[in-house]
Amino acid sequence: FSQGPAVTSCALHSYVLRDALPLTMTLLAWALYAAANCAVLYRICKAGAPKWCRQADDLLSGMGVVSRYGLFANMTTSRDEVVIRELHHLPTDLAKAAERDGLATVSPDDHDAFWVELALPFKPGPLSRVPPTLLTHMPRLDWQLWFVSLQWARSGQTPPWFNRFLRGLRERHGPIVNLVKHRGQNVVQDYVLQRKPLRTRVTFEEYEYSCVERCQDDSKWERGTWWSRRPTISASLWKMSGEC
Repeated sequence: FSQGPAVTSCALHSYVLRDALPLTMTLLAWALYAAANCAVLYRICKAGAPKWCRQADDLLSGMGVVSRYGLFANMTTSRDEVVIRELHHLPTDLAKAAERDGLATVSPDDHDAFWVELALPFKPGPLSRVPPTLLTHMPRLDWQLWFVSLQWARSGQTPPWFNRFLRGLRERHGPIVNLVKHRGQNVVQDYVLQRKPLRTRVTFEEYEYSCVERCQDDSKWERGTWWSRRPTISASLWKMSGEC
């Protein structure tokens, strides 16, 4: 049994449309994509890319069919953290322990009150705190606070949800308090989270590991066992809208 010319031609036409053409287009797209990526890598390294790589990059950029992944198109080179402190009256023994551990400082306006730093579950927090470890879990509040500092640095404003979070925390709304408290937290944090604060203050502070050399040579850095930190420029500006 032999196939006629019409059947052979139909099969060939079907193969081209179903397999050969998509495969060719896919290979061409990958070739252009790889060449364009090479051009980007050369540009990052401040080196001249081959002409064919630059041409592929120009072609794809002009067509607008590709773009960088938005979340991490640009990486930050410093770690600015949101630090929340609350003003509380503390029992004498608890105040001494909190001061010793670097968790509380006496208020210059009221020597019977202390500014207590709240340690979030997965943030650096106090300078002698061991870095938290987690697996297969993205802590939503701790993650979102990173974007708060980014937005403040860029625009001098914080997102509306952050101000609502601070109000809820100040009023000790249960679901919001549960985002802050965690297993193994210091006893002073157990104590203050059961009481409404007299005032709340938020600063943005740059963190580094204490072993980093530039932190050891600069007197502006506050140093601890694990972390070093210093207030950023934006920290002093926060008082206009963030202290209550």
